Amino acid sequence: MSGTCFSWPLQKALYAALNGSSAVTDLGAVYDAPPADAPSDYVVLGEDLVRRKGAPGEVLHLHDIVITVYSDADGFARAKALSAAVLGTLEDGPLSVEAARVVDLMFERARARRTRKGARRIEMRFRIILEDI
Repeated sequence: MSGTCFSWPLQKALYAALNGSSAVTDLGAVYDAPPADAPSDYVVLGEDLVRRKGAPGEVLHLHDIVITVYSDADGFARAKALSAAVLGTLEDGPLSVEAARVVDLMFERARARRTRKGARRIEMRFRIILEDI
């Protein structure tokens, strides 16, 4: 599968891991695209930037992904608790990606802020390195 990127298999694996974690689902829902009637606390799988590195036969797939937590609660406590659950779930893995092995999963940074409508938003950035199996 070295001629293919793992963006879709990785998104499916992230969705399955987060939805399979009671630490996450007890605090909020997980979406690719939230519905209009989404609950007040939820996680959205977002953007990714994909690059391939390496020599023939030793190809690595670098995925820089964004996972965003939203909350309508006053203050950041609930959003930060949900972000911590997401981080804990991914770090405690293993993440099962179709036709790939996770070489490394690194949390890079998070940014917490208020939206124009007063909700809380925390963008979490990860780098996940995959190799073909």
